[in-house]
Amino acid sequence: MKYIITESQKDRVQVLRRTEEDWGWIRDIVNEGLDMYYPCDFKNEKQYIERVSVDSANTYLHNYLDNWQTKEFSQLSDYISSLIKERMGNEIVEFYQYRKEDECD
Repeated sequence: MKYIITESQKDRVQVLRRTEEDWGWIRDIVNEGLDMYYPCDFKNEKQYIERVSVDSANTYLHNYLDNWQTKEFSQLSDYISSLIKERMGNEIVEFYQYRKEDECD
């Protein structure tokens, strides 16, 4: 039996299939994001983790999807962002707290 899928479905499947094998790469993207955002510019760790996870997810997705204004991009961004929070949330919070204590007034 053959299945016909749309271009957007193909893109979604491609990203979802590669997420696990690309996890090391996603982790690297998140770690770079930690250095980009200054913890003192955020009111709390919730805002910080949200910014880092969403921007990291979007950076990752731009390597697979050309148009960031699609529903598929938005849905995949939400999924990857939640995965980052789930798997790396504690590390991001620890980094935030360490830098906040060390550098902020």
